[in-house]
Amino acid sequence: MKLYRVDFEHFAPRGSAEGLLFFTLAEDDEEMAKLIDKLVFGRYSDQDNELLVNPSTEDDSFSTETVMQRITRTRGDLNDDENEQYTPYEDAYYGVTLYGWEEVPNYTSNQIEVLLQLNLLGEGKQ
Repeated sequence: MKLYRVDFEHFAPRGSAEGLLFFTLAEDDEEMAKLIDKLVFGRYSDQDNELLVNPSTEDDSFSTETVMQRITRTRGDLNDDENEQYTPYEDAYYGVTLYGWEEVPNYTSNQIEVLLQLNLLGEGKQ
């Protein structure tokens, strides 16, 4: 199991917020993408039949990927500079919230215990 930190950024016409949402344990980035998809009520998997253009920086060619593949590769729409392809900015009257995650390297069981005591380990496997 790997420890992941999940962050968010919310922006709206009347204000914004960003920060740490929670920590969680997961097997890999694919499991994290599924967890975040569940957090946003299937916003990504609902669009998974749409193919996104993925520009290749190596040889000026393009490839395609599904929304869930993109979310997994970029570790969330918070970390994706081109997330306007699948994030509903046009329906942003109440704001838009983006999520992203990063792996926490070299954690100890004592750190997991502290996260549990602070109620910061959540949403995934514990």
